[in-house]
Amino acid sequence: MDRFTVQEVLGKGTFGTVVRCYDEKYEELVAVKITRRGTFFYNQAKQEIEIVLALNDVPELESLVVKIRKAFVWKDHIVLVFELLSFSLYHLIRCTNHNGVSLDLTRKFAYQLLRVLQSLETAPGGPIFHSDLKPENILLRDKDRSGIRVIDFGSACYARTVSKPKYIQSRYYRCPEVILHLPYDAGIDRWSLGCVLVELHTGRPLFPGRTEKEQLARFTAVLGPLPESMIQRSKRKSTFFNEVDKRFALIDPPTPEMHKSLTEILGVTTGGPRGSRAGQPGHEVERYREFCDLVAGLLTYDPQKRISCTDALNHPFVQALLPKPTSS
Repeated sequence: MDRFTVQEVLGKGTFGTVVRCYDEKYEELVAVKITRRGTFFYNQAKQEIEIVLALNDVPELESLVVKIRKAFVWKDHIVLVFELLSFSLYHLIRCTNHNGVSLDLTRKFAYQLLRVLQSLETAPGGPIFHSDLKPENILLRDKDRSGIRVIDFGSACYARTVSKPKYIQSRYYRCPEVILHLPYDAGIDRWSLGCVLVELHTGRPLFPGRTEKEQLARFTAVLGPLPESMIQRSKRKSTFFNEVDKRFALIDPPTPEMHKSLTEILGVTTGGPRGSRAGQPGHEVERYREFCDLVAGLLTYDPQKRISCTDALNHPFVQALLPKPTSS
């Protein structure tokens, strides 16, 4: 209809291609997602439209979730038109030469993302699982400010969905219950958030496994062994574990260089990651202890014991961002 003029490809993924377009009608730039053909992708795109439209009606998410402008079918493809945003947090990390952003900026991102996840868990018709939270799917609204919007709800689903997908989440941000094919809930996004926050500050992925076997090895190297109760319930346990004397051992155990605690990775007592923040205001040991404690809560193996969004928003690391109430 001579409405959208394609300017360049912004990205390609499993579900389709995103291009930057000029909207001739409203004379503005937009991001246009052209989904792949086929019944599966058609149904997934319809669900993405439903979820994003529902979230766009939630006042608390007014500035935190990407806004959808229009959706239509073009040559058997569902096409979704979104507002055009700035660059992603992955691009921001690259701009730091993979040295990461300050604790203060990490805190600002943490607060906004926790508000998004809390709203997803309490959304009308929800809870909603994003299922692919990662730096590439978190965009700055303005390149010179810290405000963000979460994008790409192509893998999102409702908790009420009878048959939830088993293969979700990008590998670096995939939680243990998804790898083990155990029942999952909104806690999967909180695990991903823990991984994202560490990567934002250190500049490097926390669990860069090349396979799911390596992913589990990296978990245990940093966080200790998985609960045997989780392993026992997994139909995939023989894929990842050997059972000896009723105890489970990883088929591919972690290598010596993988063994680092969260405290060591974050440099809690040694001046930040690789000592890069030594002496910088806002990077005192106490601030790092708070950050490490929050991340540890998000990266708790058992989803039932993983820190909730409400508790995380009330955590000292996040509360430091908020103005203290004045006494009358």
